Amino acid sequence: MTIRRKTLIITGITSAGLLAVLYLTSHVFLQSSFRQLQAESEVKNVQRALGTLEDDVRLLDRLAVDNASYDETCKFIRHPSRLFLDEMFGEGATGALSRQGVRSIIFLDLAGRVVGSRCYPSAGAGCDIAPDLKALLTAGDPLIRPALGGSNTKGILSLAEGPFIAAVRPILPTNNHGPAHGAVLMLRTLNQARVAKMAERAGVQFTIR
Repeated sequence: MTIRRKTLIITGITSAGLLAVLYLTSHVFLQSSFRQLQAESEVKNVQRALGTLEDDVRLLDRLAVDNASYDETCKFIRHPSRLFLDEMFGEGATGALSRQGVRSIIFLDLAGRVVGSRCYPSAGAGCDIAPDLKALLTAGDPLIRPALGGSNTKGILSLAEGPFIAAVRPILPTNNHGPAHGAVLMLRTLNQARVAKMAERAGVQFTIR
């Protein structure tokens, strides 16, 4: 075998080896880049879903403020009456809160006692409060305690019936001054229909359990 032929063979083997290394390096780099893009896409999808959920939480919290920071609500806590509930929310299952997707609104005094409530859909003046929710309606429970101290609680509440958006606000005069007179708890169901609408707004499919 001539030196020239040996040189060509060695050069060919070396080139093939370099191409293999370059292929493997490029393959690994492309795989890594694809995984990074996939991870970034997943993060963005999660962020969009969370943003939509946070929007709904803020809307319910704003509604809770509207019903809690009100002189008439302060009077109601001291002197409960069905007339207040009827005037505020209407009678039967077609009240204003029902049209806004609210499942229930519950008024509690400083001792954590329920002094009034409305649930939807329901034709009655009160609520048949589920046992697991009723167990949370105490002055010392983390769900209620902040509002009785003048702060608030909002987020997702998991109950036996399913997940709910929850907002708890202190009952205050309309000017928002002074100590809390009690608390208002509002719940909105996170059922499949509502989650589907949220997913449509977010542009990404997700579920809440």
